Amino acid sequence: MKKIVQMSNKTKKWCILDSEVKEHIEVHATCFLNDRLLQALHLCESKEWQYLKFNFRYCWVQRNEPLPSTCLMRHSLVDQLTKDIKISGKPYAWISLTNNKNAIEVPFVPLYFLKKWELTCVMHSENGNSNEFDEILNKSKKHANTWIEIDAGAAKQRSDKPTFDASIDVPLSYRIQPIGENTCILTSLINAMHYMNDTRARDILVENIGKSISHGEYGKHSKTRRGFCAVIMNDFVTGYITKCLPHFDILNDRCIWPTLCILKGTDDGINHAITVVENFVFDGNSDVALPLTRENLDWCCASVVNPSASFDKVFHAYRFVKVKPSSQFLLRGNDKINHAFYTAFRCWTALGDNEALKLLQQVGTNINVSTDILGTIRDMMKNKPLSYRPISIANVNDVMMHGSRDTPVIVLLHGIHTFYYTVICALGGVLFHGDLDMHLSEENLLSICINGSGVPKMQVEITKG
Repeated sequence: MKKIVQMSNKTKKWCILDSEVKEHIEVHATCFLNDRLLQALHLCESKEWQYLKFNFRYCWVQRNEPLPSTCLMRHSLVDQLTKDIKISGKPYAWISLTNNKNAIEVPFVPLYFLKKWELTCVMHSENGNSNEFDEILNKSKKHANTWIEIDAGAAKQRSDKPTFDASIDVPLSYRIQPIGENTCILTSLINAMHYMNDTRARDILVENIGKSISHGEYGKHSKTRRGFCAVIMNDFVTGYITKCLPHFDILNDRCIWPTLCILKGTDDGINHAITVVENFVFDGNSDVALPLTRENLDWCCASVVNPSASFDKVFHAYRFVKVKPSSQFLLRGNDKINHAFYTAFRCWTALGDNEALKLLQQVGTNINVSTDILGTIRDMMKNKPLSYRPISIANVNDVMMHGSRDTPVIVLLHGIHTFYYTVICALGGVLFHGDLDMHLSEENLLSICINGSGVPKMQVEITKG
C-alpha cells in the first residue's frame, strides 16, 4: 500500500491495483460493513488461540464416495454461509478458532483477520520461504474438520528487556531466534544443551531447525513441534530418557536436566516455549539465560501485541534426563573443568610423579567444554606407561580411608539437593581443591560444597570416584 501511495504521489496518475490489493480492500470492507463479522474480528484479536479447525464441506455425487484431498481440491474459503454458497453445490471451507476443543469460540473467522495474519507472517518470512500462516493452513487442511493445535514456536517481540541483578553470573545463549522464524522450542533447548556442555545434542538440534519449521517435514514424525523435539532427542541425540511431566510446577520442581516447557499465558496463548535448567530460563529471544522467577516467566509470556499478558501455567512439559552422565555434563562451563584439571595437577605434583605430570600437561593443552576430565585422567593413569590400578570410591568414608594413604584419590563431589558439583583430590591426608590445600576431613568436604553452592545446610555425596 505504501508503494502505491508513493507511486501515485510521484506520477500524479491513477494507479492500477493488483488483484491481491483489491482482494484485501474487499475483505476489509465486507468485514467492517457486517456487524457479525466485525464482532468476530474483535474476538479474534482479543486473545491468543490454541486450536484451529479447517471446516470443509463437499457435496458427494454418490453417498459412499470418499472425501477428496482438501489440499488439492479447488474450494472457496468463506466467513459466512449464504444461500448462494449452500445451493451452488461447489465445495467450500471456513476457519474456526477455540481454546477449548469442546466448544467453538469463533465459529467463522473473518477473512480479513486471516489476511492480516497472513500478511504479518509473509512480512517476517525470508526469501519468499513458506511462512507460519501457510504451514498452519496446510496442516489444518490435512486434518480437515478436526481441531489441530496451533504449534508453539513464535518469537516474541518485546519493547523491554528483562531486569535482574547484574551481579548474577548467567550463561550466554548459543543462538537467538530470528523474528518470523518459529523455532522457540528447538532454540531454547539448543541454548540449554550448550550450557550443559552437550555439544553433540546441541548440534543435532541445530541441524533439525529447518525440519521443525515445516509441518510437511516434522509432520512425518509427530503431530506437534514439541513432539518432534522429543523424537529428535529419542531417535537422533540418544542417551536421554524423555519424561512427560503433567501439571509441571516450574517454580518449585527444579532439576539439573533440561525441561522443555510450553507456557500458557493469561491471554490463553500457548505459542511460546522455553527450557529451564537448574535455576535458569533459556528463552530463544534473550541473549543470556534468565533467573527462574515468576517475573521473568511473565516477561516470556508478554509481547508487543499483548504487553499485559503474564504467566499462567505450563501447558506441556518434557524433561530430558541424561543416562549415566560423564563429568563434563555435571561440571558446566570451561572454568569448572579447568579447575578440576588444576586440582588433579597439584595432587600429582605433591605425589612427585613426573611422568604422570608430563602426560597431564598434554591433557591440559587440549581441554574444552566437551572434555570428560575425570574419565580422561582415569584412563590415562590406568594405561601404559603409568599403569595405575583404579579403585572405585562410592562414599565419603572411602575418601577418608583411601585419601589418608600415599596414593592419589580424585572424586566428583555433589552437594545433595543442590546443583553444585566439583572435583577434589586427596593424598596423604591432604585435601586439594583448586589452589587450596586443607586437612582431609568430612567437615572440610562439606565446607567446599557449602561455599560453592551457597546452601547453608546440606550433605555431600560422591558422584564419581
